[in-house]
Amino acid sequence: GIDPEVVNVPMSHLEARESTVGEYAGRGLFATHDIPQDTSLVMNMGVKSFHILPFTLSIIEDHLYDDDGNLSIAKDELSSVATFINGYGYVATLLGKKHFSIASSIMTFCNHGCNGTYNIGDDDYEFTEMNVD
Repeated sequence: GIDPEVVNVPMSHLEARESTVGEYAGRGLFATHDIPQDTSLVMNMGVKSFHILPFTLSIIEDHLYDDDGNLSIAKDELSSVATFINGYGYVATLLGKKHFSIASSIMTFCNHGCNGTYNIGDDDYEFTEMNVD
């Protein structure tokens, strides 16, 4: 559960907006008030995510491309979904297969960069729960 002794910053003290750190920085999460050290950010919203499970992801990927690896005729319907998943989701493995989790609030911009860049988690490894002794 949430530790009642730790101060929890409410969402009203945060805002999502364009970053100014570089030309392709995209959006980020920024504090609108000073945040004390050792404070949690919107812990009450941390459990409100949705998940693209491996089977669902495989259906999207299978229908996004044709047998030759080119975008399929379903691309208009699926490319926005695939872009959203890859741009805002956190990739992980579930039973040895790739899946994504996406926060359902502005917290998706916390510790996250779009298009495969982020500073939490690590999907750049060779092992999964399916191949580790």
